[in-house]
Amino acid sequence: MRGSWQELAALVAPAVCAGCEGEGGPLCGRCADALVSLRPAHVRPAPAGVPLALWSGGGYGGVLRGALLAHKERGALPLSRPLGAVLAAAVDAALAQCGPAVRDGPVLLVPAPSARSALARRGHDPLRRVCCAAARRLRSRGRRVGVAPLLRHRRAVADQVGLDAGGRRANLDHALAAAPPGRRPGRVVVVDDVLTTGATLAESCRALGAAGAAPVAAAVIAAPWRYPIGGTRR
Repeated sequence: MRGSWQELAALVAPAVCAGCEGEGGPLCGRCADALVSLRPAHVRPAPAGVPLALWSGGGYGGVLRGALLAHKERGALPLSRPLGAVLAAAVDAALAQCGPAVRDGPVLLVPAPSARSALARRGHDPLRRVCCAAARRLRSRGRRVGVAPLLRHRRAVADQVGLDAGGRRANLDHALAAAPPGRRPGRVVVVDDVLTTGATLAESCRALGAAGAAPVAAAVIAAPWRYPIGGTRR
C-alpha cells in the first residue's frame, strides 16, 4: 500500500531531477540520455567467492549515483525503469561471458536481501523492484528471465557503512540463508545494487550454493571507479 502512495505522489508532486537537481524530474532528458549511454563493464578482479562473470552497469557516480539514491532512499519509484535498463545490460553481458548454453537458457535473477528494518523504513524493496524492471526488459528481447527472492537474513547484522572489507565480511559471515529454487527453472544470477567490497555478493553466493543454487554469474547496477567501468564519468 505504501508503495502505491509513493507512486501516486511521484506523479502529482513537483520533482527535481535525481541526476542534476534541475527541473524535469525524476530524471530530465539530458540525465536520462546519460544513463542510456552507459555501457556495462566486466568487474576485475572479482571479489573472492563471487563468479568471475561479474558485470556492472556503470560507475557509482554522477547521474547513476543520483538515480540510485533517489530511488532507494527517497522513493522515486519511476526510476526503477531506467535503472532496470542499466541492470539488464549488465546481466546480458554477464550471461554472454558464460557462453551460449547459459546465455540462451532460462535465468533467475536473485536479488541480495535488505534488512527488514531498511525495507520498513523505505516502504519498498528497491533492488527487487529494479530486478523486476530488468527482467521485463530482458523478456521483451526474448530472454527467459524470472526474479526469485530466495535470500533472507538469518540473523541481525550491523550497518555496513564505515566498515572496511574485513569488517564487512565478518559482519555478513553466514548471515544469509537461501531457499532452494525448487521447480523454478533457470541458472542463477545474483544481483546487488552497488558493489563496495563484494562482501554481500560473496555471502549471497555462499548461501545460494549451500541451497543447491550456486550462481553462474553476478551483476550490479553500479561499481566504484577503481574498477574499469564503462560509460561517461559525470
